[in-house]
Amino acid sequence: MKRVKQRTYTGEAKEHGMKKQLFKSVLAAGLLAGISIAGRAQDTATTQQNTNSSVSATPADAKTIVLSGCLDRGPGADEYSLHAKTATSWALKSDSIDLNAYLDQTVTVIAMKSGDPYGTLNVIDIKIILPSCNSW
Repeated sequence: MKRVKQRTYTGEAKEHGMKKQLFKSVLAAGLLAGISIAGRAQDTATTQQNTNSSVSATPADAKTIVLSGCLDRGPGADEYSLHAKTATSWALKSDSIDLNAYLDQTVTVIAMKSGDPYGTLNVIDIKIILPSCNSW
């Protein structure tokens, strides 16, 4: 059998190795903290861009949704449809807002998901983006 020569370290070499390991640990912890903070900042930025996107939901209240699109009449009485540029549409209703006043306009709505089996959303706030849907 071949004998392997074992290295021996002096006190100075061991101290250097320990400092190097400590530096790596601190660096790794800093990177993890930075990634975590960046991820949280991105979540906040995403929810603040409500008017720039078709759909956005706030993480704190998953039942609230913000939508933008062209408001049209729906299939039934007091039913409306919101159509986004992406050819996505949502069924809307409201007990507190006269949605008829916003027909054929580009709007942003804040709506609550309801227990409706058809997925109809209840509008709780509305804002006009453009007075027409020509650009849609």
